[in-house]
Amino acid sequence: MGRAGPAAARLSAFVFLLGFQLGFLLVAPAGADESARLEVTPRRAAEGSYAVLSVSHAPEACGKGGDGFLAPASVRLVWEGVSSGSSGSRDVWPSYRVSGDSFLVGFQFPNVSADDRGGSHTVVVECRSADGKSWTRAGTTTLDLEGLDQDAPSYNFGGGPGIQISEGAGSEAERRRTIRVENAAHECSGGQVRLDGRALATTLASEGGLGYVTAEFTVPANTRQGRHRIALDCPRGTLISYPIAVSRTAVPADAAPPAASTSPVFSAIPKPSEVPWGLRSVATTLVVASALILLIGFPADIVNKTIEENREEIEGWFRPWAAWMRRQRARMSVLRVGGRTLGALWSSPRRQFCWFALVAALLTTLIDPAIGVRGDTMMLFFGLLVAFPVTTLVYAVVVESFARRFSGGVAGALSVLPLGLALAAFCTLLSVVAGFVPGYVFGLIAGYATADGARRRLSDADEGRSVLAGTLCLLAVALLAWVALERTHDGTWLPVRMLDAALSAVFLLSVQTLVFGLIPLHMMDGRRLLAWSRPAWLGVYAVAVICFVHLLVLNRRDVLRQGTAPAFASTLALFIGFGALSLAFWAYFRYRPPQPAPADPPAPPTPPDPPAVTGSQP
Repeated sequence: MGRAGPAAARLSAFVFLLGFQLGFLLVAPAGADESARLEVTPRRAAEGSYAVLSVSHAPEACGKGGDGFLAPASVRLVWEGVSSGSSGSRDVWPSYRVSGDSFLVGFQFPNVSADDRGGSHTVVVECRSADGKSWTRAGTTTLDLEGLDQDAPSYNFGGGPGIQISEGAGSEAERRRTIRVENAAHECSGGQVRLDGRALATTLASEGGLGYVTAEFTVPANTRQGRHRIALDCPRGTLISYPIAVSRTAVPADAAPPAASTSPVFSAIPKPSEVPWGLRSVATTLVVASALILLIGFPADIVNKTIEENREEIEGWFRPWAAWMRRQRARMSVLRVGGRTLGALWSSPRRQFCWFALVAALLTTLIDPAIGVRGDTMMLFFGLLVAFPVTTLVYAVVVESFARRFSGGVAGALSVLPLGLALAAFCTLLSVVAGFVPGYVFGLIAGYATADGARRRLSDADEGRSVLAGTLCLLAVALLAWVALERTHDGTWLPVRMLDAALSAVFLLSVQTLVFGLIPLHMMDGRRLLAWSRPAWLGVYAVAVICFVHLLVLNRRDVLRQGTAPAFASTLALFIGFGALSLAFWAYFRYRPPQPAPADPPAPPTPPDPPAVTGSQP
């Protein structure tokens, strides 16, 4: 018993201490739980700089602000190592609820006095309890606070990290935000604000010598509720990236009905009364249009000459592809759908044209940056489905009528253009990659061709006049559709909205079809027009490019109404890219190693000599 006594005493003491610790953990207040995850952007900044604190897995004792999105004066930041006399060392900030235990806080770095030290500081994050009478410790983090004389960056997030959008009636002013950076790490000329990686229209001001960068942008009205990330991307890297919280609220039952939503593609097209026609605006358009025409004319001439010099080899590149397409078409033609073969469904030129129009409209709908199963996307698809046949037939029928007249009545038949559908798909891809709104489009998906090309003999002049007539008619239709938008663009009645969608799509397709279709390349009508008359090509092409630049690039509706940046950089990059590819195409044939000359075919074998004739035959 004597030996067991001390052992039993030690065991009793151990059990007592273990029970005491478990009991302490069970009854300890929730405020001692620092399981919250804290993230701060930026972690190093000058005094007075704005920052965003993200709190996840917050303690249950933290108040939820009445389960509302905005909770005023709900979070306190206590900076250790900064005297209480320094402004902002114990300030209280509002929070924006993302979920039940997650929220964002916009705050400022404190202003430090001369006695306070700079550098790394421990910051205690406390949130107001549910009853509003006490503070609960949520966690700690470490931030670098620098003085104004230490050349540290300073940030300002105008509007804060919280955005509240009313369903169907979100105000543009409430969704507009500003990022300002002082002492930026690098310049940001040509920078772009992105929401979750998607480019937004950005108004950017950069003073490289002073290190000031200001970016203005508008969060789209259809942004979903929850946490998102804003990033200011510059050519040399991302300058700042921080989270935002978006809350969507229902419209009250007694509120006025909101205006019908419109696709961003159509919303970007301005009404005639909204377009500036001042001297400065017109002069800017003329300068930009001239630069784009120069970037098209000279490279196209280089490509044409290269094709003429190497036509046989270039055509050989596409022979295997054409043979493969013929084999696939033969295989598909025997497949049956609903008791009929695909060949029968595809045999009629009218059916081919309808299928091409449907596929082109579906592909081009992807230019909508806010695409979804919603009314505005459906209206965009409807407008494109109307505009593709209108654009194609207005141009092709006029060209065919003049060509038939010049050829003495030789008629052609409607035939789909696979190249036109490929160009429509390529323009859609460019729109998505560049983030350009209202998007790059191409609307010529069919034309007229004779069954026997040798029967229709047209001179260069006749072909050029035919193309010019079709171009002028399509340009007139585009301008008439645009003028009609003055009466339909802000309509809310469904028939008016449908008419507005059709007119907007016709204008958009017609103008850009002329811009891209009149590029003077082989297999393009611009080449036929240029071969007849260079002044005629330059005149109509200049008008098309001016309409494109003035109405769809420099003076889009969001540029005029919200002050967002014109999408000039992406358009200029597109035309520069065309010039670079043209030069690369020419350089391939110019600087490649000499190709061996094709060997002469072997000479046919000479027939054997006939046997000698002698007089000894019987």
